[in-house]
Amino acid sequence: MARDKLANLLPLLPAVPIVLLVALLYHDLPFYDEWMFSHTIHRFEAEGLSWGLLIEPHNEHRIAVARGLLLALVYLTDWNTWYEVALLLAVTLSVVPLLRFLASPPDRRRDAPLPPLFWVAAAALVFSVNAYGCWLWPWLLSNQLAMAFSVLALGLLAHSGAGLRSVVLAGVAAFAGSFSAGFGVCVWPVGVAYLALARGNSRRWLRLATWCGLGLVCFVLYGGGGAARSPGGAVPSVLQMAGYLVRWLGSGVAGQSRIAASLSGVGFLVWSLGLGALVATRPSFRTGELAPWALLYGYALCVAVLTTIGRASMGVDQAMSPRYVPFSALGWVALAGLTASALRAARAEGVRVPAWAKVWGPVVLVWLLSVPFQVRSLGYARGRSAKMAACKERILASRPLGPELERFLYPDPSWARENELLFAPRGWSHFRGRAQADPGRGPR
Repeated sequence: MARDKLANLLPLLPAVPIVLLVALLYHDLPFYDEWMFSHTIHRFEAEGLSWGLLIEPHNEHRIAVARGLLLALVYLTDWNTWYEVALLLAVTLSVVPLLRFLASPPDRRRDAPLPPLFWVAAAALVFSVNAYGCWLWPWLLSNQLAMAFSVLALGLLAHSGAGLRSVVLAGVAAFAGSFSAGFGVCVWPVGVAYLALARGNSRRWLRLATWCGLGLVCFVLYGGGGAARSPGGAVPSVLQMAGYLVRWLGSGVAGQSRIAASLSGVGFLVWSLGLGALVATRPSFRTGELAPWALLYGYALCVAVLTTIGRASMGVDQAMSPRYVPFSALGWVALAGLTASALRAARAEGVRVPAWAKVWGPVVLVWLLSVPFQVRSLGYARGRSAKMAACKERILASRPLGPELERFLYPDPSWARENELLFAPRGWSHFRGRAQADPGRGPR
């Protein structure tokens, strides 16, 4: 019993360094898109809470779930963004047990569970310093919510052989993920492919029809409430999109290193093709253990393609943005899980597998490759923190930021007025405890 508890707790350890990073480097000051959230607050106080307000597009995303949570935290905490960071970390932490749930559907209870070291390394990839922009920017709660709900939906789909209820619950989770950020919609096509190909009795078509019906409703609602748009520019070339996709895939290992991200992305694709060829030529390797990892792999690849279509016009370097690293990491975890399943099948078939190729070997290798780049990303995180500290100090001292810091902090310099119009009078966020007046709370 004690050993089982230890096995459950060990995968949570990689979150500790990230918590320390946040404690040392985070500053309670809105950043970039967060300033635009003041528009939501003004509208909420003028009109009250409505579905139209919640699903108002943010670029190409519908962030209704995140917007509702953030709106509640604003008034409960005087916009103390430390609470938002804590919620973001908690949501990301939930991804680890959700991945274990995904990998252990009921029809595989007799299989030996993956060793704790596999999950520790997998969690370390998700909680990577390469994703420092996520941990130091609570606005990205929407992305992490989409990830957590998506993994939950995939896990429920992997359990769908247990009955229609699992499919309906997966649909509810997919709805929540889709209306947290655009990445959540990738669950729907992946679910269609999984349910269509799944083995089973005639009821699988009922499960597929139910999933398609729920997805149709989701996409109809997603299209309402104003047109979503991508901030990208001109249509990118095929070569530019290919470069973007490769770097996006590699960012889960190499972070913001251009050459290393490109090489890692190519390595991901070569590894995927080699493993696919092996499974295709060895029918005995096609075990039920592959299915959950194939679901996760398909989801990560769908997110990669969707992001490439929407953002490649912004340049290939944008693919290495820290906000995408956790999603790229899911792809590497899925690839390692597929490889672990193939290794198990090979051993069961009597194939001699090298001693170093343990079940946990692939994911540990990927994490070890990421360590030097995480050290480099720590320097980027410290630089970002220093800029945030300088911005906060100047704002509180009523000193001008200067062009460089203005471009860093605001999507547009005009948003600087929100310090005077919204934050300072109410004592919110960086002005907490320094309220000049009490304009009231809630809708008016």
